[in-house]
Amino acid sequence: MTTLLEIRDRIIQIYRQFETPFNIAFKFAAVLLGLLAIEGQIGYQKVLTGPLFLVLISLLCALLPMGGIVAVITIVSLVQLQTLSTEALLVGALYLLIALLAYFRFSPRDLVLLVMAPMCQLLGIPYLIPLLGGLLFTPASAATSAVAVFYWSFISFIHSNETSISTTTDESGMTARFRLIMDGTLQNQQTIIMIIAVVAAAIIVYVIRRLRIRYAWQIATGVGAIVELIVVLIGDMLYGTSVSIGAVFGGVIASALICIVVTFFRFNLDYTRIENAQFEDDDYYYYVRMIPKNLYTAPRRRVTQISSTRHQTQRRASHTVQGVTQQYDEPQGDEGYEEGDADDGYQDEDQR
Repeated sequence: MTTLLEIRDRIIQIYRQFETPFNIAFKFAAVLLGLLAIEGQIGYQKVLTGPLFLVLISLLCALLPMGGIVAVITIVSLVQLQTLSTEALLVGALYLLIALLAYFRFSPRDLVLLVMAPMCQLLGIPYLIPLLGGLLFTPASAATSAVAVFYWSFISFIHSNETSISTTTDESGMTARFRLIMDGTLQNQQTIIMIIAVVAAAIIVYVIRRLRIRYAWQIATGVGAIVELIVVLIGDMLYGTSVSIGAVFGGVIASALICIVVTFFRFNLDYTRIENAQFEDDDYYYYVRMIPKNLYTAPRRRVTQISSTRHQTQRRASHTVQGVTQQYDEPQGDEGYEEGDADDGYQDEDQR
């Protein structure tokens, strides 16, 4: 455990020293992977799918705030939809407008989750968004999770039905395409089940995380992951959504492990050293429970420096002491006292 705490403290120190470069690199990677995920579904505009364009857009977004990144990704998506058909563009713009207005009304602080959503879909861990939202943000992160699921369901439906949407050009065909897109997204049972799963997980994780119990963050992560898994599996059994059981299990487990790592860095407490305090003032009694954080304390090393000057000083002092000893032991010339002279001096003092 001490080794893990030491590694964690070193990582935190390195991040604090280079916080701005790390944030830029994270934004670049999230936007690049997110655009790759979107282009894999609705990459109809060939100019926007080139590697040079993706890298340039990702570099631009790395310098923007999270709100600007969401705007850029939305514009790229709408341009791709317009290349396929005008109906897809109009329905997509309507959906995105309603979703973003609802999102900014309820949860404007966790934009990073919305930016991460396409990347998580590409990596197969869409269940990570509600778990992180419940751990790090407010219950309104459930709205963020729902918007992310609905957006991905919409572009997935467009990808699956691109032939039917782009073939007919007459007026009756346009009406049919509108109805096809609207019904296909609003009546999609798999989308409804996923929205229920992520909303329930985000709220439950937040509620458990706020409880005054030991290991609240770890318990919240486990319960949230189990809720997502159960809701998705029950929905598959009831409505036959044909989800991949292996992909669901793998995505939920990977998302839970990532949340445990986040908890280790963000909220790591030592429950073996809990202290309870009680005090009062004129109006209230106060009962306080204090739980210390798990911190790594570097051992203090004492280094004694031995310099050549110290040796020379000791040698000089030793020689001086020896010289004085020799001077008293072997008096020379007239400087010494004769024994008789000393006795005469005492006799003179007695006579006086």
